[in-house]
Amino acid sequence: MKQYYPNPKLKRILERTQYKKHPKWSKRKWVRRILAMIGPIATIIFYFYFSKNSKLQYDGEDLFSMNVMMAVGMGIFALIPYIGYRKALEGSCVTDSRDRDNDTLVITDEELKYIYHPSYKSNIVLFTEFQIRFKDITKIIYNTYNNRVDIYGKQKEIYYKDFTTGEIARIADVDDPNETIRLYLYFEENEEILKTLQERSTAETKIIDYPTE
Repeated sequence: MKQYYPNPKLKRILERTQYKKHPKWSKRKWVRRILAMIGPIATIIFYFYFSKNSKLQYDGEDLFSMNVMMAVGMGIFALIPYIGYRKALEGSCVTDSRDRDNDTLVITDEELKYIYHPSYKSNIVLFTEFQIRFKDITKIIYNTYNNRVDIYGKQKEIYYKDFTTGEIARIADVDDPNETIRLYLYFEENEEILKTLQERSTAETKIIDYPTE
């Protein structure tokens, strides 16, 4: 049996960048660009508007500065739709890698166990464990673009009420060959994990290099 733990630096990098690798993020690039252009365009329009219609009694330099400040302020205000849209899009593209704290991968001769605390749960002793035997793995998809591996096959799901004491709330046997355990490759020994999966499972490993959900 061997246990694998996340590399904190790799995990932080992956969590900060993973949403940009979601298919929706690249598909909506044109929307972000159009909304981002509104600010500069609005700044130019408002500058000429204020320059033409200004009734303020300033000398030339002060009047120019005042018009620029007012135009820039309106331009920043015009960027609110872009900021709001970007935040909403980022939220919809965030992966479940951010939902996993204190995760551990355990590999034995017979099976793989993935254990973590759901970060959206306030009770820190609640943990989830996924178990899959190597002989039950039906497919392995290694996505080099998203830096993760999906393991397909029937599995066991264990939900701990208190992981520190081993108290279990629920156990579910999922008899579905298309059920998936998703591992993000931010562990200390990612290459060894992939090699072990390929050696101990008879399932074919498919390698892809494009964004998927």
